[in-house]
Amino acid sequence: MSYNFELDKGVEDGILRISTFLTHAFTPSSAAGGFAGASLSALAFNSALPGGEYVVSLGLAVFAFTTILGWSYYSERCTEFLFGPKAVLPFRILWVIAVPNLIALLVLSPVVFKLSKEYFEKSP
Repeated sequence: MSYNFELDKGVEDGILRISTFLTHAFTPSSAAGGFAGASLSALAFNSALPGGEYVVSLGLAVFAFTTILGWSYYSERCTEFLFGPKAVLPFRILWVIAVPNLIALLVLSPVVFKLSKEYFEKSP
């Protein structure tokens, strides 16, 4: 199973990198302004595709989710290898404790976006 998962992550990563490169390559540099990273990708996708910022947001969310799943799986396997099968249950309990924190991040994300927008509007 791990080989297929690694292959899937590699393919997903490759598609994300290639599409981002192509989008940045064909977006006029004058349109980039002071944007970088995901903001530049959203600007580039939006210039070529109506609603492109949503494509970038969805891609980032899927990429983050699959990364979390991968880390969970590999961490569990490493815990089992290092400490034996009995250590898997405590590991899972500690991992589940992270879920409320992730929910809090999602709930607070509008506040973070609002504060970030206000901050960057003030910047020269």
